[in-house]
Amino acid sequence: MKFVAVVIFLFFASFDTVFSQSTPQQIIDSLNNERQKEFLKIADPATGKIPYDELEKARAEITKRTAGKQTNAAISPSLTWYERGPKDISGNIRCMAKDPNDPTGKKVWAGSANGGLWYNNDITSSNSIWAQVEGGDNWESINVSSIAFNPVNP
Repeated sequence: MKFVAVVIFLFFASFDTVFSQSTPQQIIDSLNNERQKEFLKIADPATGKIPYDELEKARAEITKRTAGKQTNAAISPSLTWYERGPKDISGNIRCMAKDPNDPTGKKVWAGSANGGLWYNNDITSSNSIWAQVEGGDNWESINVSSIAFNPVNP
């Protein structure tokens, strides 16, 4: 219950700066607009109504399909995961690629949704570090969601 309360608090606290400069009517209009958007995501376009019975059938089907599924540990008990960092920052990694220019095959590039292109010169070493690409192109603030190398000139 505490988690729900914290999430609700954070949700409304994030709107504090936006709503502090708005009139009560603007806030109500904004919330109604968001409610309408969510309604349109769920409503049946043909009827304009939310098909609660169909949603419940879908929920039951998902529950049935996932019941009794094994966890990754049960599927592969010999698999051991090791943390390789980065340990001092957080972020969402969206993509990774092995560097085709590294003959050892140990250099890896990672793209972060929170901003930045990162690399690790030896992904197999627990002592290696992740370094952020910096420079005049503002790499540290760019959302990187895919990595590709030119096959003609990697």
